[in-house]
Amino acid sequence: MTTDTDPVTVVISRLVRAGREAAYETWVHDVGLILAQFDGAEGVTVLPPGTAHSGPEWVLVLRFRDREAMMRWKRSDLRARWIERLDDLTIDTGAWEEQSGLETWFTLADRPTPAGPPPRWKQALLTTLGLVPLLLLSSVALGPVTRGWPAWLQTVVVTPVLVALMTWAVMPAVTRAAYRWLYPVGR
Repeated sequence: MTTDTDPVTVVISRLVRAGREAAYETWVHDVGLILAQFDGAEGVTVLPPGTAHSGPEWVLVLRFRDREAMMRWKRSDLRARWIERLDDLTIDTGAWEEQSGLETWFTLADRPTPAGPPPRWKQALLTTLGLVPLLLLSSVALGPVTRGWPAWLQTVVVTPVLVALMTWAVMPAVTRAAYRWLYPVGR
C-alpha cells in the first residue's frame, strides 16, 4: 500500500515529429532546468528512442518527493505553458504512468529509469533477497537490546530501522547489482 508521502515517478512517452528532434531536445533541457527549481521535483531522466527501451518514443522520467508535489506540478500554469510548446514538436501518445511505492526502490538516480517498472515477480524476488538477510542480521544485532520487550514494541522500534535500511542502503545496492536483469535492453 502506498501513501501520499511516498515518492512518485511519472513516466511520459511522446513521439517527436520528424525534423523536430533538436528543438525537442532543447525543450527537454529547458524543462529540466525549470524542474530543478520546482519544490518537490527530484530529477528528470530522458531516454531517446533506442536507449534502454525498444520503442520509437522519447521517454521522460520525472521524479517527485511525493504525490502532492507531483500534483502541484501537473496543475501548475508553468507546466501548462511548457506543454503548449509541444504541439508542433511531438505527437502525444497519451502515455502517462505514475509509479509510487515499492517500484521506486528499483530506480537509481544515476541510471536511466526505463518506461514501466520491472515485472512484479522480479520486484518480489529482489525485495525478499534484500529483506531476509537484513531481518536475520537485525535479530542478531538488536535481539540482545530488545529481549524482554513486548512483541508490539519490538515491531514498532525495529520496523522503521529496517524500512530506512531497505530504502536507502539495501535496495539501491540490490538494484545496482541486478539492474541489467531488471531492465534488459529491448524488453
